Order: sequence, then structure tokens, then C-alpha cells
Amino acid sequence: MKLKDWVIGGRFFAAPWILVNTLFGAVLAGFHLGAWMLAFGTMLCLLTAAHYMNAWRDFARGVDTLQPEGSVAKVYTAASRLIPEGRMTTRCAEISALAFFLIAFAFFLLAPFRLDRALIFILGMAMALSYSDFWKPMGLPEPALFMGHGMATCTFAFALVQPLTVVGAAGGALLGLWAGFMTTIDQWIDIKKVEKARSLAELVFVSGIKISGLWWFIVTSSLVMQLGFVLIGWLPRGSLLTVFCLPLAHLAGIYLDADLDKGVLLGLLCMWLFAVFGSLGVMVL
Repeated sequence: MKLKDWVIGGRFFAAPWILVNTLFGAVLAGFHLGAWMLAFGTMLCLLTAAHYMNAWRDFARGVDTLQPEGSVAKVYTAASRLIPEGRMTTRCAEISALAFFLIAFAFFLLAPFRLDRALIFILGMAMALSYSDFWKPMGLPEPALFMGHGMATCTFAFALVQPLTVVGAAGGALLGLWAGFMTTIDQWIDIKKVEKARSLAELVFVSGIKISGLWWFIVTSSLVMQLGFVLIGWLPRGSLLTVFCLPLAHLAGIYLDADLDKGVLLGLLCMWLFAVFGSLGVMVL
């Protein structure tokens, strides 16, 4: 059970999104299997370190507690409950975070040094280190996820294949949009209950907008942004294969209002498929 709780604390369920985000960056750059795998390993370790650090720091800040105002277990993870329930110690979370930061740095050193690679790695490291104690208390988790989970993962993979260009940056911005706003969707449950959880979800909740309205803002904004990037030549036309996500997006929008947990799961699947279809489109069209 201790090993199981440790795995839950690392939120390794996020690995498939890192896998496809780095794939999209590598494909945009021309693709190289070794570069893709190195980017995936590096960014996954940074993200996992951030997860363990977040579990430790949220408990220390009083966000994750067993009190009624404490963090809510999500349908896809109960990591926020581990330390409050005594299933993981803060010491374990600290050591795990440090270990994964060191592994990520070791992976980074495997690639020849180049300034763009170093700057992107520093960006990812900075987001992982500052997320819990700066971005979340400021009520701005969305920019952190935009720059870390989306932009850094995609552009780092791109930079491992070739020097970073506007094409890689456009791909990173597109995936960053999804990562940032899906955080808002994810926080929808917390914002109703957790006093110390603040994000864009709070403004949306107070305004009375349905969560499906926010969801359709994400879907339409991403497709409009992508179309614009294609029209000006920053992304290849094949990436527009992402339109095949629309049927699932419609289903997710329906469930978000009727059954939030299922809607969130469908939304996460849609975000994953967006990068998958985008990558396939670039490779085959």
C-alpha cells in the first residue's frame, strides 16, 4: 500500500499527456525517436517532481487538510489526501521531489548544450519549483501550466531535434492553451469548497457562467488559434487533423453540466487526443 500511495502522490497518470505533448514538438521539428524519448523523460521527471513538491507545500500551506474546507479528491486522483490522511509523510514527498529534479537534470545533461535547450529546461524547472508557493497562492495556476506543461514540453522536444523556431513556439502555445484552461476546469470542484484554492475558476464561478461555456471557449479558442497559425505558416496544414476531436468535445460539453466527473475525464481525453491528432496530421498529411 505504501508503494501504491507513493505512485498516487506522483500523479503518474499525467505521463500520457507529456508523451504526446513532446511527440507533437518532435514531429514539428522533423522527428527523431531518441530526441523524443529524452524530452519525454526529462519533462516527465520535472512534472513528477512538481507533483510531489505540490503535495508537500499544499499541506504546509493548509490547502490539503481533512477539514471540510480541505482539498477534494478528484475522480482521477486522490493525491491531495495522502499526507493529511497519513499515507505519505512530508519527508517522503520532499525526498521524492528532489530525486526527480536530479534525474531530470541528469537527462538534460545527456543532450549537447545549446542555449535554447538550456533556457527551455530552466523554464520548466522554474515552473515546477514556483507552482505551489507562487502561482497557486497568487491565483494564477493557468499561466504556470501554460508555460510548463504545454510550452516547455513541446518546445524542449522541438529543440532537441533542431534549434527552436517560431514553429515550435506556436506548437507550444497551442498545447499551453489547453494545459492552462484545463486547470481551470480541474479547479471547478475545489473552488466551491476549498477556501485557499484560487484560480480563474473563481471568476467564472462567481460570474454564473456554466462550466460548459468555459469548455467551449477552450475548444473554439484552440481551433481558431491553430487555424491562424496555419494561415500565417507557423504550423503545417496537416496539424488541422485536430478537428476530429470535435465530436468528443461536444460529448464532454454535455457531461460537464450533467455529470462533472465524467465531463472532466472526457475533457482530459479530448486534450490528449488533440496532441495525438495534431502529431498524426503532421506526419501523414
